[in-house]
Amino acid sequence: MEKCVKTAAKKFKCILCEKSYTQRYNLKRHVATHSGEKRYQCKVCQKKVFTEQLLKTHMVTHSERKHKCEICEKGFSSAFALKTHKVSHTGVKPYSCDICEKKFKLSGHVKQHMKCHSKERPYKCKLCDKTFSDPSNLSRHMSTHTQKQSYKCGVCEKFFTRRTDLDIHINVHMGLKLHKCTICQKAFSYPRTLRNHMFTHSEEKPHKCKLCNKEFASLNGLKQHMATHKEERPFKCPSCGKGFHHLHTLKRHSLTHSGIKAHQCEICEKKFALLATLTRHRKVHFGKKKIQCKV
Repeated sequence: MEKCVKTAAKKFKCILCEKSYTQRYNLKRHVATHSGEKRYQCKVCQKKVFTEQLLKTHMVTHSERKHKCEICEKGFSSAFALKTHKVSHTGVKPYSCDICEKKFKLSGHVKQHMKCHSKERPYKCKLCDKTFSDPSNLSRHMSTHTQKQSYKCGVCEKFFTRRTDLDIHINVHMGLKLHKCTICQKAFSYPRTLRNHMFTHSEEKPHKCKLCNKEFASLNGLKQHMATHKEERPFKCPSCGKGFHHLHTLKRHSLTHSGIKAHQCEICEKKFALLATLTRHRKVHFGKKKIQCKV
């Protein structure tokens, strides 16, 4: 099926992401990336690609790999590709993100990473309306609609389309939090949770609730807030009967009944049951709230 419409400048337009092409062939190759299926496999290295032409292009790398890495003996079709590859052996990551300070080996990787901090998410899934800042993320997401979820968690029986997603998920059951915030050292199980958390350190709050005008640094924060406008609070505290919209909010609240105050202010040594309460308290010392610390 050729998912296209004609335009004046570029005749062939993809109806999934609205990208346009001057040739029908280029559109066909592009549309294949939305399917999530890589049907063409290289017989030499078993790599899979979306289209037959991409496979032909890939095969050239096996026949004309004149530039070989002296460390791992991997061959490359160009001197530039070899030079780029050699960086992976150094362990050096000279390029860093100005927002979250995450480091990268290549400048191109920084540019790609910066999109996760952008407010713009122009690539929209036509099946579930989820939006993305990068076309590659949209393509990967599309596979969740087309591919069989073949990787199953042995603990909770949840399914995943990719092995890497399952590996990250298993960390949750193991209690591992490998993704640490470079600003406050808080750790998370999922990289996406860390990305959402980084917005809390920003003064900018671009996401506004249409019901009460409250502003949030991240879209996820806004989504969680929207639940507070619903009357239903299905998660009840067994100690005080207070209801909550989310299970994780109830778990956090339960700490206030435990008597344990594990979070201490390094300035006045006051202790708190919740990290969020300590974070709010710190603003007292830095002049962000016009009230006095009572300690």
